[in-house]
Amino acid sequence: MSPSTVFAIVQVAPLPFWLALLFPSWRIARWVAFVPFFVLACCFTYAWALAQAPAGGSSFADVLRFFSSEWGAVTVWLHVVVVDFLAGVFIARDGRRLGVSPWLVAPVLLVTLFFAPLGVAAWLLLRGVWKRQWRLDVG
Repeated sequence: MSPSTVFAIVQVAPLPFWLALLFPSWRIARWVAFVPFFVLACCFTYAWALAQAPAGGSSFADVLRFFSSEWGAVTVWLHVVVVDFLAGVFIARDGRRLGVSPWLVAPVLLVTLFFAPLGVAAWLLLRGVWKRQWRLDVG
């Protein structure tokens, strides 16, 4: 499989999982969004793509060479997709745990889908102001 094919698949594969996060009242949503199938599939694809990429190193030139290769770009994109989705899962679960309306959580998830660090920051501010919940306790 070519790097461009893997990239194209990675572009669309997360959409059903993000939809499940955005619409938690859907009957299948909790199963789809919180079963680790998607994340595991991405992790295994990441390992496979990493094996195709040129050997890296710690110098700027090595990192640039890695990012400039097709397989390196696919590997980095897989990394971004997985981390962004995990940030979305955190926000969705945390919102449900704190009793925040899905209508307030959904816009934050949309920001997270495209700009994960900004979405996480928005969520932390929203939960802090709205629920007076500044600690990141899970449970």
